[in-house]
Amino acid sequence: MKSGFPVTALILIALAGVRVSSAAVTSCGASPGTALSTLQGAGANGNNPANGCGAINMGFSNFAVPASGSDTPPPTAGTIEIQASGTAPVSNAINPITDTFTSIGSGTTGWGILTALNTHTQITDLNYKVSTNLDPAFAPTGGKVWAVNGATALSLTNPVIDITAGTDTIPVNTEILITETLCLGASTAAGCNANDTVQVSVKYTNNGGTNNGTSITTLSASCLASVGFGCVANNGAGTLAFNGVLGLFVEDVVTLQNPTTLPNNADRYSISLSSFSDGFDQTAIAPEPASLGLMGLALASLAVIGYRKRR
Repeated sequence: MKSGFPVTALILIALAGVRVSSAAVTSCGASPGTALSTLQGAGANGNNPANGCGAINMGFSNFAVPASGSDTPPPTAGTIEIQASGTAPVSNAINPITDTFTSIGSGTTGWGILTALNTHTQITDLNYKVSTNLDPAFAPTGGKVWAVNGATALSLTNPVIDITAGTDTIPVNTEILITETLCLGASTAAGCNANDTVQVSVKYTNNGGTNNGTSITTLSASCLASVGFGCVANNGAGTLAFNGVLGLFVEDVVTLQNPTTLPNNADRYSISLSSFSDGFDQTAIAPEPASLGLMGLALASLAVIGYRKRR
C-alpha cells in the first residue's frame, strides 16, 4: 500500500527540528579576533554557526550594530572585532565560554571621547545570538545536551577617564557603562518576551578625581521581569544563574558619557575603552521532549524504510 506522503519527507521534517552538525565551531581567530562586518555577509554562511564564530560547542552569530543617538560617532560592525575562548568539557562539566569585543578604531571610530571640553555621549548598541551544541565532539555524556544557565560578570580592558590637559577635577557621573540584556530562549529581538529578560552591567567612574587613580568599577545584576526561569541574581558580583536554555539573544549597550562641561576652558578630558568581555555558564540537561519526539519520528521512519526494503 502506497502512502500519499513520502517517508523520506517525514525523515527530513523530523530531523529539521534537531540540529545535527559534524563540523567544528568556526574560530573567531586570534586576538583581537574577527571584524563583525565579515560575519554579516554571504561569505560567512558556511561557518558554524552560520554568520558567526565561537569556541568549543558555543557560537555567536547574527551580529547587528544599529544606529544610536550618540553625538559622538560610535564604532561600527567594521571596527568591532570578536574573539571567543573556552576549554573542552570533562564529562558533564564545562567552564564558561567567553566572548570579547574589541574596538579596533580610535577617536571617533572606536570606543572613545578624546580631548573634549563640552558634554558628550557615545552609545553603541550591539546585538547577537548565542547558540549551544554546535559540535558533537564536545557533547555531554548520557544523551544529554548543553544549556546556558548563567552569565558571568562583565569585564573591561583599559578603561580610561582622565583629564588630559588642565587641573579641573572630572565631573561626577562621567562614566563608562555597559548594560547587557539577555533574552532567554530567544534568537531575535522580535522574538523576545519582556518576561524572559535578565541583565548584567558594569560601570566605571572616576568619582570626581583628576586621573584614573581614583576610579571605581561597580558590577550589578538583575532578574528584571524574568518569569519561570528560576533566575537568581548576585548583584554585587554582577552574575546571574537561571534554568538552562538552548540559546538566547543578547543586547549590549556601551555608553561613554560626560554630562558636564568642564569649568576651565583650557582643560580637556578623555574617555576610552579597548574591549569588554562576558561569559556564559552551561549545564548538561536532558533533551527537550519535543526534540526527543522529532528524533523518534525520524528513527521510526528509517525503520519503515528498512522494512519495505526487506519485503
